[in-house]
Amino acid sequence: MGLQGTSVDWIIKQSHRYPLLTPDEEITLARHVQAWMALKDVKRPGTRQKAIIARGMRARERFFLSNIRLAVNIAGRYHKFGGTLTLEDLIQEGLIGLDFAIKKFDPALGYKFSTYCYWWIRQGITRSINKYSRIIHLPMQANDSIRKAMDYMQEHMRKNGKLPPLEEVASYCNIAKQTLINYLNHNANITSLDQRMSSNENHNEFIELVADPNSTGDQSGDIHQFTGVLHEAINELSPTYQAIIKERYFTDRPQPKAFIEIGRELKASRQATQQMHDRAMRSLRLRLGGLQGQECIQALRSVA
Repeated sequence: MGLQGTSVDWIIKQSHRYPLLTPDEEITLARHVQAWMALKDVKRPGTRQKAIIARGMRARERFFLSNIRLAVNIAGRYHKFGGTLTLEDLIQEGLIGLDFAIKKFDPALGYKFSTYCYWWIRQGITRSINKYSRIIHLPMQANDSIRKAMDYMQEHMRKNGKLPPLEEVASYCNIAKQTLINYLNHNANITSLDQRMSSNENHNEFIELVADPNSTGDQSGDIHQFTGVLHEAINELSPTYQAIIKERYFTDRPQPKAFIEIGRELKASRQATQQMHDRAMRSLRLRLGGLQGQECIQALRSVA
C-alpha cells in the first residue's frame, strides 16, 4: 500500500504514534543512556555491560521517537529562511541535533529535556541554513541580521501598511545601512531553470519560458495586453475590494496609501481594511495565474 502525502506528512504521522515522556520517564531513560555512553569506549564488553548497552540504546530510541514532533515544529519556524534547503532537509538537521541532545542530557541538572534539546535542534537547523542555504556563503552574523531585518520589516508592514526606512531597519539590527543593503542583496532565492512551475497548468519548466536574448519583438503589445487583463481582473472584484485596490495602488503617491487612510474613507478600521485588502490580493493572484504576493504588488504598481 503506497504512502499518501509528502515525506513530512509521513514523519508527523509517525511521530504521533509515540506519546510524550513524563518527567519521571525522562530521568529514567536519561540514566540508561548515560550508563550506555559511559561504556561506549569499551571494546570487549562483558555480559552485564552488553545488557547495559542494549538498554541504553532502547532508551535512546524511545527518547528520539517521542521528541520527533518537536524537531518538526522548530524546523517549520525556520522554513522561510531555508533558501535552497527544503523542509525535509531542515527536519533532518534538527533530528541530528536531537540525537546529540539525547546523548549529552544530564537529568541531575534539574531541567526538562525539551528545554535542553530545543537549543541543540535549533543550533543544528540554523547552522545548516548558514552553511548550505545559499549558493554564495555568508557569515553567520550576516544570516542572523537578514532574519532579524526580514522579521522587523514584515511586522512593520503588517502594522503600518508600508515598509520601514532602511535606516530604521539598520538601526534595529545594529548594523550600518550600507551593510544591510549588501546583506539584503544576497537574500533573493535562487530557482533552478529545471524546476517546474506550480502555478502553470501545463507544469512547464522555467527554462521553457526564458526569453530569447536574440529576439527583437516589440514588448509593448505584451504590456498592453497584461494591463487589460489586470484591469479586467480588478473589475471582477466586489466594489469594496475594487475601491481598496485602486485607492492603495492607483494613485500618484510614491508609496502605497496607508490602510488607516483608506479605512477612514470606507468607515472601517485599519485592521478590517487590511484583511479585505489581503482577500482582494489573493483573489487577484488566482485570476492572474498564481503570481506571488510581492509579484502581484509590483504588477499593480507597474501599470498604475
